[in-house]
Amino acid sequence: AGAGEIGPYSQFFQVTRFTNCLFAGNSAGPARHGGALVANDQISIANSTFTQNVASQGGAVYIGPLVLVSAANSIMWGDSPQEIAFFVPEFASFTATHCAIEGGWAGKGNLDADPLFMQAAARDFRLTAGSPCVDAGNNFLVPPEVQFDLGGQPRFVDGDDDKLVVVDMGAHELQDAPAVVGDITHDGQVIVDDLVALLVAWGACPPPGRGECPADIAPQPAGDGAVNVDDLV
Repeated sequence: AGAGEIGPYSQFFQVTRFTNCLFAGNSAGPARHGGALVANDQISIANSTFTQNVASQGGAVYIGPLVLVSAANSIMWGDSPQEIAFFVPEFASFTATHCAIEGGWAGKGNLDADPLFMQAAARDFRLTAGSPCVDAGNNFLVPPEVQFDLGGQPRFVDGDDDKLVVVDMGAHELQDAPAVVGDITHDGQVIVDDLVALLVAWGACPPPGRGECPADIAPQPAGDGAVNVDDLV
């Protein structure tokens, strides 16, 4: 993750686009603006995360005069002293849609809520399952060529199990939790209760359509039709 300055006024106001980007831990230095980005040209930001960036003004983005910056499905949280600042507020614009911005920002779907990163102190800025940013974006605001997140994982995942696949805010998409082999009772751990359940189910599984056979866990993924020593191992 790094900081950058865009402009000034290059390519006759061509829009510079940032997608699936992480800007974290940057510093503009004393009396300098824009911890992560200084925008002197038009910028479009999508599904990106800004955090832990520091500047005298605009920890995440500092916007120059006559510049339009837009953000969608993004997170700006934990930057100092504030997320967005302007050189001349009356002659510049920042629009946000479906973003989590510390301190709040007007716009459809925007949140002023802690994104609950996995482990920010260790620079792990993936989202946890309880994050308000999960399934809080807008699919139509994702550039059509984008199919994966910053980590190379699928960009569209149903993160809250409501059967609706909605993109997350930020650079990382919360992925489905991997199944725990041996967790027959589905309580998130493999303990004596699972051993008991396996022993109770020992023998041939019910015929198809006559009942489930959750203790038939080997070989993966379909099982072999019986609960036996292979499943115990």
